[in-house]
Amino acid sequence: MPSISVAMATYNGATFLREQLDSIISQELPAAEIVCVDDGSSDATLDILHQYSKSSPIPLRIVEHQVNQGVTATFSNALSLVTGDYVALADQDDVWLPEKLKKLHQSLEERQWDAVFSDANLVDQDRKPLGYRLLANSRLEGAGLKAALEGNLFSQLLRFNVVTGATLMVRRSVLSRALPIPAEWLHDYWIALVTAATGRIGLCNAPLIEYRQHGKNQIGMRQGLDREIKSATHKSHAAYLAERDLFRTLNVRLEDLEVSSEYMNDLGGKIQFLESRYLLREKPLRRLPLVAENILKSRYFRYGQGLKPLLKDLWLP
Repeated sequence: MPSISVAMATYNGATFLREQLDSIISQELPAAEIVCVDDGSSDATLDILHQYSKSSPIPLRIVEHQVNQGVTATFSNALSLVTGDYVALADQDDVWLPEKLKKLHQSLEERQWDAVFSDANLVDQDRKPLGYRLLANSRLEGAGLKAALEGNLFSQLLRFNVVTGATLMVRRSVLSRALPIPAEWLHDYWIALVTAATGRIGLCNAPLIEYRQHGKNQIGMRQGLDREIKSATHKSHAAYLAERDLFRTLNVRLEDLEVSSEYMNDLGGKIQFLESRYLLREKPLRRLPLVAENILKSRYFRYGQGLKPLLKDLWLP
């Protein structure tokens, strides 16, 4: 039996936690352990966890943060404590389909990948299907989808993240490269980028969890055009610098690892693209020349979502 750890983060998740724990315990390919780090819950979350720790057929280890540290630090802590050869990440409010661990493990072994993620069925808070899947909203299609199915995802991830942590399994060897996770990063995006740069991460193109949408999460929700325009209009100039600095942090980590010059050059192009998007807003007279330069170097399609950021740079402040 493969040794699989489940790394879980909780925070005031009592409403849906029992369903998630039951789905993890009921996997066709059972996990060897569940490591749960709670980020200072004030509801019944810890009571539920301690109840399950006494009755679960799978050992459940609970670590409590006395002070809230945020989701990235909580997952980073959980991942640092696992002992299995394979690690699956778990949110507190989803439901895993019974074959999830089995299919993800099979994909890793058959394809010799370092990490694998899956699709998900989106459901409402009562687990009623919303009628579409998670990756249907991710714009993962064409060449990007082909790259994901082949396990060559770094270039796609520089454009935007398509990996949701709740669907992710990694070999534990990945963690030596990915940990510690910088506090300013989302844990799943960071793990995906580091893995893609230093190994292979691919897609198991099947929905393996019910990804619950209940008003407190943003990932997975469909956004209307009016909401996208409002969000883009209110994005500050400094936000582009902050995003640039995120990728500079990634650059520092990858410099310490065995990463190809092709990937490092590609990352440098992403950083330049983000800086130019800040400059064209900070210095309006440079807007058209910078937009033209990004068009000529295909940066909008290589490092962004194509026409959408191009139109933003032309018309929005």
